[in-house]
Amino acid sequence: MNKLICKYGATFMKVGVFVVILYAVFQGNTVKGQGGGDIPDAIVNTPAQTAWWQGQYFKARISDRLFYYHEVHYRRINSLDNRLDFAGRAGQIYNRPGLTYLVNKNFEVTLGAVTTVRFSPDPSDDNLKRAIPDLRIWHQYLFAQKMGRFKFLHQFRVEHRWLSGFEKGSETNYTNRWRYKLAMYIPLNKPQMEDKTLYLYPSNEFFFESGPKKLSIFEENRLYVAAGYTYGNWQFFVGWMYTYGPNQQEFWEYRTRHILRTNIALNLDLRKDKKLPSEGILLPY
Repeated sequence: MNKLICKYGATFMKVGVFVVILYAVFQGNTVKGQGGGDIPDAIVNTPAQTAWWQGQYFKARISDRLFYYHEVHYRRINSLDNRLDFAGRAGQIYNRPGLTYLVNKNFEVTLGAVTTVRFSPDPSDDNLKRAIPDLRIWHQYLFAQKMGRFKFLHQFRVEHRWLSGFEKGSETNYTNRWRYKLAMYIPLNKPQMEDKTLYLYPSNEFFFESGPKKLSIFEENRLYVAAGYTYGNWQFFVGWMYTYGPNQQEFWEYRTRHILRTNIALNLDLRKDKKLPSEGILLPY
């Protein structure tokens, strides 16, 4: 057990150091060049915002190695005149399908496309488009590690995005988004994640962006804590997320958000001949 803890502990430390170095480098690139013109010399923190994100997750095993994966998200944000109401305006709709290949019980790869709809930040402004559809290609590499009763997930996700602004006549720009998330499942009333398990799910995710017109490479850091319950093939969980990152237009301004998240997930095994046990399925997010 001690060898196991040392082995995984070293792995987690290496990953953590790598992420911290990335953050420091990208943050340094963001600050570099400030101090000229109307750009302030120091970061400006804007008032905190609130939001409510609803997520639905679906994962179906269609062969021993292949899965169909799907996420649907509906997100609302606070009103313009009330930063504390969480759901005053429509924010985004995400439709994220994909195909997952299970390399082994601790590693899977997913490839898919995303269609999104982003709603106007100011619905009363006639100079802005009411809604914008976007297209994204995404691929994900998910590693799972068990340490006693705990399950750790390392999620590396890359998104290739074609985004346009809300101003009428604005052009579409191509960007890449790079994401790393460290998450943990902590069962509270069972020795492992199984049916009728009450659990905690903390996670920390870093977002970076690259592209020809990106002023800030660092996009956002998301800290999240959720509580959930498994019932048969279903999972229900609710949590609180705190985010911190620069405004993409005025990169010296940093925004914070408090986000209520409510989620439901369904795992199915559609195989007739189950050669590999269904418990090898990785949890879907």
